[in-house]
Order: sequence, then C-alpha cells, then structure tokens
Amino acid sequence: MSSNLNLEAYELAQEAVSLMKSAIVRVLSDHPSGLKNSELGRRLGVNADFLNDQQGWFQYTVLKIMELERTVVQSKPRGPWKLILASPPPAPLSEPIER
Repeated sequence: MSSNLNLEAYELAQEAVSLMKSAIVRVLSDHPSGLKNSELGRRLGVNADFLNDQQGWFQYTVLKIMELERTVVQSKPRGPWKLILASPPPAPLSEPIER
C-alpha cells in the first residue's frame, strides 16, 4: 500500500463496502426472482443522482464486486440481479460406510 494511505480512512471505506454487500444480500434474499439495479437502489435508498445521468452507480459498483466474488449473478444486461445460493449439503447416507 502507498505510504500516503490514511489507514483509518481505508478501513472505513472497506467497512462501508462490506455493509453495502450485507444490505444487498438482505434485500435480494427477500426477492428470489431478483431485482434490477434501479429497484435495488430505491429499496436501499441510494439512487441519488447529483451530477448527470449516473443514477445507480453506487450499488452497481458493489454488485459488480459481488459478481466477481460469485455472490450475485445478472443473467442478461439490464436484467435482474439474483443471489447465487450456496449448494445444499449432501444428503446423509442411508447406510453406514464399512471400513
């Protein structure tokens, strides 16, 4: 890391991203069919557009990070974002394994 890095500010920013990821997971958990970026932003209250036509950039950036981490998926451009659910544990064996 750069020597000019303010470690406290860096840690706060990483915490903010982590909190946003958690919020996205909570909202998408309630919507198994997924939500579009704009709807997700409205539900999270972060769809503010102060400059141009860039509404939704904040949650979109976090969604793209989560996509790389394989937490969410978007099946088509401009389509809904969905959680990628972890595989269920294997079913227990009906008979014990002999060793």
